[in-house]
Formats: sequence, C-alpha cells, structure tokens
Amino acid sequence: MDGRDTCDHRDRARLHRHHARDDVTVMLLFLINAIFRGGGDAMIAMRLLWLANWINIILDPILIFGWGPIPAMGIEGAAIATATGRGLGVLYQPRALGRGHVRVEKRHLRFDLPIARCLLRVSGVGMLQFLIGTASWLGIFRILALFGGAALAGYTIAVRVIMFALLPSWGIGNAAATLVGQNLDAQKPDRAEHSFGLPASATWVS
Repeated sequence: MDGRDTCDHRDRARLHRHHARDDVTVMLLFLINAIFRGGGDAMIAMRLLWLANWINIILDPILIFGWGPIPAMGIEGAAIATATGRGLGVLYQPRALGRGHVRVEKRHLRFDLPIARCLLRVSGVGMLQFLIGTASWLGIFRILALFGGAALAGYTIAVRVIMFALLPSWGIGNAAATLVGQNLDAQKPDRAEHSFGLPASATWVS
C-alpha cells in the first residue's frame, strides 16, 4: 500500500497482526468512554485514557529496545505495548461502570433492536464523515509513496502536528455534544443553545 521496500515485511506483518487483534479493544475503549461522556462522567473517560496511554508510554521503550530479561522486539514491541495499555484500560472500564452517574446492571446487558436502529440512524452521518476522511488520507498516502520514504515521513509528522493542534477543539466539541444532548433530553432548548454557543466561540478563538 505505501510503496516502501526498505522495511522488513515480516516485521510489518507482525505489527499489522497485533493491530488487527487490538481492533475490538479499541472499539470497546472508545465506545464505553463515549457512554461516560454522554452520562456526564467525562473525567472518568479522561482518566481511563490516561491509564491506557501511560501504560503504553512505560512499556514502549522496554519492549522496543529491551530491558533486563526482556528482549528487544522492535516495532512488534510497540504494537504489544499499545495493545496492553488499551487492554488494561478496557479491563478497568467495567469497574468504573458500576460507579458514578452511569451504572450498568445485568438487566441492561441485552440486545434492544429499536435502540440499535436509533443508534445506527443517529451515527450514520458521523460514520460517513470518518469514512470520507480516512479514505482521502489513504489516497494521499498512496500518492506520496511514489516520492519515497522521506516524503511519507514528512507528511506523517505534519499530520500529527495538525492533529495535536486540533485536540482542544475536539475536546470542546465532545463536551458541547454532551451538554446539548443532555439539555435537549431535559426539554431545555435554551440551555442547549447556550451550551453550543459558548464552546463554539472558544473553539473559534483557539
């Protein structure tokens, strides 16, 4: 896909296998964190991401470069560290679901078709937006691969810098979505409008 021939294909295959196994963990981590934010427990969602990322940061140098009896694993070690951090974050989520504003009981653990249809209908536009963004990113990635690894590296770094700059607006947007949804559900459209206007102004300034 990326047109590079300098990287060991076996290492890349192992890396992709670990990421593929981690897909369910990633989905659960962000899905349950969205439940916390929707229920007004945004701090729990942030703490869980802190936990997952700090474990990842600690394990990365140990597994990549090796330490003591642990052998150096290279990029495979990076994938294992990421999967481990996310996995431990997901394991902590059920405990957090039993506390705070959001409480999940056994009677909630059943498939509800009308609610599932409603969720798909509401989330359809958002999924399409992410699909368009991801498809365009892959297209640009493939085109830049024709110009070699230096161009790919520069593009990847630039995208990461842009994403870092957009983090405040993403955080404010998530908070605004939670506040608007809660106020509309409480039949308070005026507060919902105010909850949207203030974060929009803050995002424009940032």
